[in-house]
Amino acid sequence: MLRGNIVSELEAFFQVLHNEMVLVVPGVPENGRYVKDGVLYLGDREDPDTKIDGIKLLSEGGKRRCGSIGLSVIHQGKDAVIREIERKASEGEKILLADSWEDEDLRILAEALLELRDRCIPAGSAGLAQFLAEALARESGQGKGSPEVKLEDGALLIVVGSRHPVTVEQVRELKSQSDIETHLLEIEELGADNVDERAGKACEGIHAGAHVPGRTILLT
Repeated sequence: MLRGNIVSELEAFFQVLHNEMVLVVPGVPENGRYVKDGVLYLGDREDPDTKIDGIKLLSEGGKRRCGSIGLSVIHQGKDAVIREIERKASEGEKILLADSWEDEDLRILAEALLELRDRCIPAGSAGLAQFLAEALARESGQGKGSPEVKLEDGALLIVVGSRHPVTVEQVRELKSQSDIETHLLEIEELGADNVDERAGKACEGIHAGAHVPGRTILLT
């Protein structure tokens, strides 16, 4: 729902991955989250409970220009979306917020992101994740469902930054099913004077296990 330190987190990904652009896809029509003209609507489409100006939110305090990918472009299909993303990025709009009114919109966006994978950071919610997983599965010839993850060159890092009860339960389920290495970033009394020390301590543990093929590391 566009909560949290989104702009700062996206900037960190830009600095590490050196991608050209990011596509933000917060819509989950199945759960009553719809995006149109850069505005996120929560609740009933015809009478939403909440409206969030996504473009304004992503523009505040950021270093990069923001833009949007509208439904009129998305409804033309994957190729049109790719062309529009590339056009806007070439004009200096590096953070793009995508509309999504139906599940089909998410499917088209996921397919476009797959083709732009080395250039565009995908940022979104469970709605986008579901369709990205299905697109990856089709690409690998595994059919519908999550593709097999092969970690021949290193570890899989999962970072959880939410205390929502559903997220807590998901982490508990993950721990019960997997032999994973867990690290905790202590946030009690976290401030400017100790953030570097605590982050450094967590990173040391992550780096130690990151070179073990097949290792799964959980940071909470």
